This record gives sequence, structure tokens and C-alpha cells, in this order.
Amino acid sequence: ATTENSKLCERWQTTSRGKLILIILFDQFSRNIYRGTRKMFEYDHFALKLALEIINDSTHITTYSLPERLFLYLPLVHSEDLIYTAKGADLMNDLVLQVTQRNLRKRYVTNALSAKTHQQIIEQFGRYPHRNKLLGRESTEDEEKYLKTTHNGFALSVQSLKSVAVEPIDKNETASPIQSDRPLLKILVLHGFRQNANSLKRSGKNLFKSLKDVATFSFANAPLPYNSMNEGKEELSAAFGDENSPETSYQRIWWNSSADSKTYHHLDVSLHYIDKLFQSEGPFDGIIGFSQGASLCAILCALQPFGNVSFDFSILISGFTPRAACYEHLMQPNSIKNQPSIHIYGVNDALVDNDRTIELAAIFENPLVLSHPGGHFTPNAWPNTRIKQFLIEQQERLTHKQGVKIINDINQFESLTTFEEKLKATIFHHQKRISNLPTTERKNNKLPIIPIGLSKPIDQQNIEIIIEHIDDYLLDDVILLVWCERTTFYNSEPKEDNDKCATSLFFRHWILLYLKKPDELLSSHFNAILKYGGWGDLKTLYITTDQMLNEFVQEKALLDNLKVTCVKIFGDQLKHDYRVVLNQPDESENDKEQENSIQNQEWIGNCAKEAPRISNTPTNSCTIMAKDIAKYMHPIVDADSKSEKQLNAAKGYAYQTYKRLISSICHVLEKASPNFVAEQMRTRNRKDRAFQYTKEQREQLLKAPPSSYITNPEPEPGKEILRSCWIVQILSF
Repeated sequence: ATTENSKLCERWQTTSRGKLILIILFDQFSRNIYRGTRKMFEYDHFALKLALEIINDSTHITTYSLPERLFLYLPLVHSEDLIYTAKGADLMNDLVLQVTQRNLRKRYVTNALSAKTHQQIIEQFGRYPHRNKLLGRESTEDEEKYLKTTHNGFALSVQSLKSVAVEPIDKNETASPIQSDRPLLKILVLHGFRQNANSLKRSGKNLFKSLKDVATFSFANAPLPYNSMNEGKEELSAAFGDENSPETSYQRIWWNSSADSKTYHHLDVSLHYIDKLFQSEGPFDGIIGFSQGASLCAILCALQPFGNVSFDFSILISGFTPRAACYEHLMQPNSIKNQPSIHIYGVNDALVDNDRTIELAAIFENPLVLSHPGGHFTPNAWPNTRIKQFLIEQQERLTHKQGVKIINDINQFESLTTFEEKLKATIFHHQKRISNLPTTERKNNKLPIIPIGLSKPIDQQNIEIIIEHIDDYLLDDVILLVWCERTTFYNSEPKEDNDKCATSLFFRHWILLYLKKPDELLSSHFNAILKYGGWGDLKTLYITTDQMLNEFVQEKALLDNLKVTCVKIFGDQLKHDYRVVLNQPDESENDKEQENSIQNQEWIGNCAKEAPRISNTPTNSCTIMAKDIAKYMHPIVDADSKSEKQLNAAKGYAYQTYKRLISSICHVLEKASPNFVAEQMRTRNRKDRAFQYTKEQREQLLKAPPSSYITNPEPEPGKEILRSCWIVQILSF
């Protein structure tokens, strides 16, 4: 371009694509190649000349796509001539009006605002002050003042890449200290009402960036999508029409409140989701909750430990006391103990009264209450320094916390009288021992489970001897020893092909004890398998019982009775869960829920997900159990009087009904699983997808004539140039 009679430059100027490439080279490449030198701006007049040639032809709107027009207008914005700068800002604003996709519109709005800022600077100073030093221009007093106070990112573009990398953003900020050798905290973040994980992560980026040397963060998406049927339905319909109401499913909620706020509809779904999140991505050291997420965090603090949920501290921002009637007894002053917490409110919060946040803090023992001058959701006003200080204190506390010793004192041991008390104490101390490990090591480090009152586990041979000579008064203690052969609590025992013995000892010894004390085990200890284990354990118990039939032929009646009990409990729970699924109210009919006074919705458990399946192998133990459950749920009436054909038909109906029931319940469970919710949000956040268009927009797009780029393709510049241009485009965004 700077060489006379340049055939390459002339050739590229003969096509619309070639002109665009030249503009990107002159306006964008120069700014990055010569960053920090006066040559950054040496080619601006070339870019401006080409851009004006294109823009002055009104057909450029149809010739170039929206992203391409963005690059066409940038040379005008970069000009120090107010006429061109103002025109560039207007053209950028026109782009915003032509974008129909919400996610893409945000990007263009950002560029339009930046263009407007450029225009205001030219109106004020007549030039860009941040270029003065490179261009050898002397800055005025007003320009010096502007340069010291400006937060515009483009003002830093004159600095070299090297200086930007090493120079701290805050001149008063000292260099970060060397990374601590303490393990990073692992924190779960819960967003507020009608937010989602991405929106909170993006808005609070300053906070999370400042904490990256202290903690890692997992951002949860609430399993419930917000819908506009309950709030502002008439207003939205009037504005957009019933069929064109804006999509709101990217907005997530943890529950829907009834009119009197005494019932939290579908909170059970969120609790199930959080439990599974702790299981799949946990454990977590603490939780940060905002608004409704802070209120949910308070509920979790009051309930824990339950299921897989257990954590050590909380940070609640703009929170409020849960009003659900079913949790009222848990929300009493000083009722949540041994849970360090920070409670933060904005003095100008117009949505949640400061008194409500302070009331929530009063539920915790020794809470730390902080305020900031902002409103309900003003992340830039949050007391980030105090939050970091609190987390460092928790990091030190958890790092130096000595493992809780097993209760060896005989007086303390004797104070635990029932089996459940001893089992709960054993589980509690086992979890505390695990919590002393760094979060990143907890999943892979298999600590042995030590019974309460002992210093180490008892080996398999000794346990079988004890079972063989069991006395009635020792039953609770022996069953506790059996429970300590597990590898996990509140979940089903994992299947490990390389270590089958480790996962089967619990079930074998439980069955051996059952053969000695069948009535006591069924009446007093059977339910503990579901309460402190999982539904998969019940299936494994059935299969292990079936395998032991050949070993204990004389005990066949007892073993068969145990199998029948497993089948009955599975069948009853599946029938209950299916009724719950059928009675789940439609998410769009919250008013009807209130009219019907649904006070205590209960969520379904993992029974269906861990229930046995009917396979094509009839001798498979799981298939046999599944068929037994199916026949229990759908008994065959007058089986003795039916022909073989009728009997097979009745069985087939029972089996198919069982399969459909399992599928229906699992479908509902899947919609509340962390993986499903995460994928759903990824899909909704994905750019340039056809599903974002309305039905009318898709039809209009399909009916439109083919693009001129298809019918009349133009010669393209070299691949390397194109690749470089796309890199610049990505950097520009």
C-alpha cells in the first residue's frame, strides 16, 4: 500500500472481500504489530479511505455481514475527525438495532458504547490524549488529568504487550506474594433469583479474580428455569404477544414461592441437585451464595450434614431468612453453630431490606456482618478485601486443624446407647478425618472407617468369628463393625472390578449376621441400609443373597425371605415415586398449586436410577430381581387358572410396565441432575445456533434467496491472510 503501483493492493481493492481484508490489515494488524510505537497509527488514513468508499455506497449493508460491517466502521471511530467519529458511532448503534439474537446483541452493544465513548473524547479534546506520547504531542492539563483517571481499556492499547503484562493495574498495589503452600479452598457458588452461573461469574469477575490464589470456584446453575407465567404475564403478553414473549429459560431459580412465602415449590428438586453436585464435583470447603442462593445456603447450613452435603463455612451476600414453614424450626437465633460465616448487605439495597439480611445473620452463631455502599447486586462495591481475609483465615483454620480424634474415652462411648447414635458418631468422625485432607486429595484417598470407641478396624476373619458366636447384647456393636467395612456413606457402595472383595464384605457379613439374628436385623437394622447407604446397596444385597444360596442351602427359607423383603421395598418405593411424578404440578401453574394448597411436595429419590433392569439374559441376577419387582408391583391374578400363553402375556405386560415406569421416573430425575442442567445451560449460551431464532425468523430465513456469496463467489485472499484476519477479529472482541 505504501509502494507506488502496488499490484497486490490494487488487485485486492477490486473485490469487496479484498477491501475488507485491507481495512483489517491497516486498522487492526498495524495496532497489534506495532503496538507501543507511533507506527500503530501510520496506516489509519488508508483504512479510513477504503472504509468511506464502501460506506458511501448504500448497498454495503447487504454486501457485508454484521461482523464484517463492524470492522468497516472501526476506522471511522478511530479517526480524530469528529465528523467521521460521530458517523462511526451512529453506524455502530445501527448495528445493534439489526441484531435479533440476545446473546450476540450484548457484544454489539459493547462496541456501540465504546464508539460513543470515542466520540465524547473527540468532542472534549479534539484528539485522543492516550496517543500523545507516541505521536510526540504535548498533553494539556485537562488531558493529563484524563489520562490519570480514565478506565477506558483502549487507552492502554498504546502500551507494549510486555509492559502491559508486567505492570500492575493498580499502581498502589504491591506485587503478589509467592504462592502459599496451603491447599486451595474449593468453594461452591450459588447464584441469585433469575440469574445463572455465567451471569454471576461474569459480573463478579473482580472478586473471583482477586481470590484465585486462595480458592477455586464451581458455579452451580439452579435446576429450575424461570418462566414468566407467574410474574408479569399480562405485561409481557401485551408487549410481545403470546407467541413472541422473550425467552427466559436461561434465567434460573432455586424455588418458586407461594403467595404467602410459606411454601417453596420445587425446593426439593434443588436440594436433590445440590446433593448430586456435592457427590459429582465435591467435596466443597465452603459456599458463596447471593440473594436467593444465600438463602439456600442458610438452609443447607441448617440441614447439614445430609446426603453428600457437608461444608465448613459460608459467605452470604444480600441474603434473607428463608420463610418456608417446613424450615421455620431451623431458622431460630443462634441455631446454626460451628459454621463461620460472613453476611454482606448493600445499604442501598432496594430488593432485600438490610434488616432481613441482619435477621439471617442472627441465625448463625458469631456471624461477621459487613456492609457496602452499593445496592442489591453491585459486585464492584462488595468488600473484596474483607472477603479474601476471611477466606485466608478459613484456609489457615482448615489447614492447621488437627484431625478429630476418635472418641476413646469410655464415658463418652458409653453415652452412645443406640446403634444409630454409634453409627452417626462413626460417620461424623470419619468425615472429619477426610475433611482434614486437601480437597483435591479427598476422592482418591481411601481412609479406613474406624468404629467409634476403637483405634483401628477389625480384620475380616475376626469379624466372622464374632458373628458366629454373637450374643444378643453385642448385636449393635457387631453390626457397627460390619458397617465399618464400607467405603462410603449416604451413597451406594461403588463397584470396583479390581477389588471386588472390598465392596462385597459388608453385604456378606450383613447377611451372615442376618442368618444369626433374622428378626432383629429386619426390624431394627434393615432401613439403615437405605438411610446411610443407597438403593444400589439393596440391589447388591439381593444379588449377594442369591449367590450365597448354594453356600447355605439349609438357610434357603431365610435367604428367600430377605430377597422378598428387598423386592417389596423396591416395589413400594417405585410406586410411591411414580405417583409423585404423576402429581408433579406444571411449572407454569403456580397459581393452581396455591389454590390446591400443596404444602409439602416431596422429591423422588434415586430408587429408579439404581433399580435393577430387565435385560435379555434371563439368568442374570439383576434381571431376575427386576422381574420379581415387576410382578410384585403388578400381581398376576389367578395365576394358577391361566394357561401358559395367558401367563406369559401377563408377565410381559408387567415387565413392559416396569420398564416404562423406570424410564418415566429416571427422565424426571435426569432433568434435575447437574450434568443435564450444565448441558442445558451450555446449549442456551452457545453462539450462532439456529434454535435461538423464532419460528417466524426461521421460516423467513429459509424463504430468503441465496446469498450473493453463494451465487457469485469472489476470489478470496490467501489462506494465511484469512487466518490472520480471524485472529485479529477474535482479539478485537
